[in-house]
Amino acid sequence: MGIANVWANAMGFVQNRKRELSRYLSIGMTTGQMWKIFGLEVFALGVRPLALGILLSAIGTMALLKIGALNPEDFLAVMPAGTILAFGAVLLAAVVLAYFWGAAKLMKGGVAEALRDDG
Repeated sequence: MGIANVWANAMGFVQNRKRELSRYLSIGMTTGQMWKIFGLEVFALGVRPLALGILLSAIGTMALLKIGALNPEDFLAVMPAGTILAFGAVLLAAVVLAYFWGAAKLMKGGVAEALRDDG
């Protein structure tokens, strides 16, 4: 359910910006520059929240280990690191694929067509 939501939001976000991207292309921005914009947006929407979530989870876990007077080595022995990394990788892959697939569809369309529907 979560991956489908990520996919739908990313695809919808790219499709809603069709006019904006067409305007950028019409004033002379190259497709390479457009792909750089999409790369930065994927970083902002995918990598940054994932890194922040891992950081906050680590801080919370350390605090709870200290409060509970537990040994961090005992926790690390049973921590589901593989599952956490796999989930993060799947989420990031969903954002990247949705964003770049939507962007590729937009880049195939003509600038004139998108700007004609501007009114």
